[in-house]
Amino acid sequence: MKISTRSLMTAFIMIVVLVAVVAPAGLAQADTLNVPSGLYPTIQSAVDAANPAGGDIIVVAAGTYNENVSINKTLTLEAASGAQPIINGSITIQAGTNGVTINGFRINDGSLIGGDRIGIYITGGTSGHTISNNVLDGPGTAIASRGILYGGGTSGIMVRNNEITDWVSGIYINPSSSLTIQANNIHDNFVGIGSDGLNNVTIQYNTITNNTEGFGASNVGDGVAAHNNNFSGNTEALHNYSGSAINATSNWWGHESGPTHPGNPDGQGDPVSDGMDYQNWLLEPYSAGGSGEYTGCFIATAAYGDPDNDSSVQTLRDFRDNRLTTDSVGSVFVSTYYSLSPPIARFIDDHAGLKPVSRTGLAPAVAVSSVAINTTPIQKLLMMASLLIVLGVMSVYIRSRRVEGAHRP
Repeated sequence: MKISTRSLMTAFIMIVVLVAVVAPAGLAQADTLNVPSGLYPTIQSAVDAANPAGGDIIVVAAGTYNENVSINKTLTLEAASGAQPIINGSITIQAGTNGVTINGFRINDGSLIGGDRIGIYITGGTSGHTISNNVLDGPGTAIASRGILYGGGTSGIMVRNNEITDWVSGIYINPSSSLTIQANNIHDNFVGIGSDGLNNVTIQYNTITNNTEGFGASNVGDGVAAHNNNFSGNTEALHNYSGSAINATSNWWGHESGPTHPGNPDGQGDPVSDGMDYQNWLLEPYSAGGSGEYTGCFIATAAYGDPDNDSSVQTLRDFRDNRLTTDSVGSVFVSTYYSLSPPIARFIDDHAGLKPVSRTGLAPAVAVSSVAINTTPIQKLLMMASLLIVLGVMSVYIRSRRVEGAHRP
C-alpha cells in the first residue's frame, strides 16, 4: 500500500493537535482540596492554600458555611457529588482573577458589598468565569441586593443552570461584553436581569417568571439577543430603555398570541417595550432536557440525540465541565460556542440526513475528549510515544521504498 507524503503530514498534524490539547489537560494535574478537612476547615482556607499559578479544584462537602469567600486565583470551587453546600454570605472574584468556576452551591442572602447585599460579585475587568448549578436565594426585594453582580468590563462569562430568586436584581450587569446567560430559572425578583451598556450578549433558554421586570437594558450596544426564553407572569417581560434594538425573536411571552404591545394588538402575553424585535414568538414554552439545558442548543445533542443517555454527548460534556471551563481560554471558547451553536443545532435537527455526517465530524473530538478525561498522565505519555514511534516507522518505510524505487532500472 502506497503512503503519500500528504497522508504522512496529516498524521503528523493530528499527533501535534493531540499533544497540544491532551498533554496540558493531563500533565498539568490540578490538586484537589477537600473542605472541611484538618488542613482546610473553611472554604476560604482552601482558597488561600490553592496554587497561585491556578488550576486547583476545591471540593466542598454538604454543610453550612458562614463565611464570605474571596477568590484571587484561577480555580474551580464546586460542591461534592450529590451535595449542595450552603454559604450564608457571598463569593467575590477579585480583580485580576480570571477563569473561575463556581458550581453547585446554595448562597443565602449575600453580604454587604458597596452598600448592597451581593450573592456573587464578579469584579470588573475579569473574564472567563463559569457560574453554574447554584441556588441564589436573596434577602427579599425590599432590601438593596443583587444575586450576581458583574463589574464593568467583564467578558467571556457563562452563567447557566442557576436558580435566582428574591433579589432586587437577580442579575445586574455593568457595561460588559461577550456574555452568555443560559438555562437559568430567574423568578420572584424585582428585576430578573438588569443591565447597562451591553455588547454581544446572549440570553437564551432561561425561565424568567413573576418578576416586576424580567429583563431591563439601557445603553444597549451591538449584538444583544434574547432567544428561546420563557417569559410569563412578569409585570413587564422586557424593557429597552435606550440604545440599539434588542433581537428578541423566538421567545415564549406567556401566551400564544405573543406579547402585549401596541404593535401587536391581539397580544395577551407579558408586556414588552419598544426598541426590540419580538416577532416570530414561540407558540408554546420551549422544552428543556433532564439536565435543565435546552435540548436543541448543542450540536452534539442534535447529532447524537438524547443528551442524558448518549455516551458521546456525555463525554463531550465531561470534557467541557472538567477541562475547558477550568481554564480561562477554555471558558471563553465555551461561551463563544454557546453563542454560535444554536442555529447550527437547529439546522441539523431540521435535516435528519445531516445527523450521521455530523456524528462522523464529531468523532475525533469525542476521541480526544475521552483520552483527556479517562487516562492518567503516564497513559497519555505512553500513547503519544507510541504514536510518535509509529510515525517514525512509517517515515523510515516510505524513505526505504523511495530509495528502492530510485535504484530500479
